[in-house]
Amino acid sequence: MIEKEHRYRISKSEKDKIYGQFTSWTKPSKVVDITFGLSGATSMIVNGWIIRLRQKEGKISLEYKASLNKESTLWEEYAVAIDSIKEAATILKKIGLKEGLVLDRIRTECVYLKYKITLDDFEMLGTFVEIELLDGNQSFSNIFEILGIPEREKEKPYGDIMLDLLLEKPEYYQHIKDYINSSLIHNKNNCINPNGI
Repeated sequence: MIEKEHRYRISKSEKDKIYGQFTSWTKPSKVVDITFGLSGATSMIVNGWIIRLRQKEGKISLEYKASLNKESTLWEEYAVAIDSIKEAATILKKIGLKEGLVLDRIRTECVYLKYKITLDDFEMLGTFVEIELLDGNQSFSNIFEILGIPEREKEKPYGDIMLDLLLEKPEYYQHIKDYINSSLIHNKNNCINPNGI
């Protein structure tokens, strides 16, 4: 499946404003991704694709995500439901993929016209709104008017933002490794650690 999306960093007050403008939001839920790739944490930048293990609303999936353009606004994604995080991680490592990043946020979503609007709150990265075009004929041209916020530059993918943080705070990478190990090795429920980073 091909997805076209933009994301923007927003303030808490802007998040509240966006939330108040639309209805039919999903219940806020924890979404945790553990990424794998040929080059570990830099796989999306170096190789252009990753495999991620995602836990959302108690369900676990194995997903392929690849960037289709330099601007990182067009993506190819596929997902399949799985039963065990540990088994999937073992298979990915056996075929030569390396653990990369952990992306842990609280997410809520709604659909307005032909847009999917997602609000993401990361403890480490901040707050973002992500817009996905559900119709290939749509554009992002009036998105700020729809959201009711001032125009701004779009943000890089979450993984790139996390990598920037790791360059500033390299000691945090060990925390990510510990998190992955505790989630994949010590979790008896085959789920990603529900307590987050």
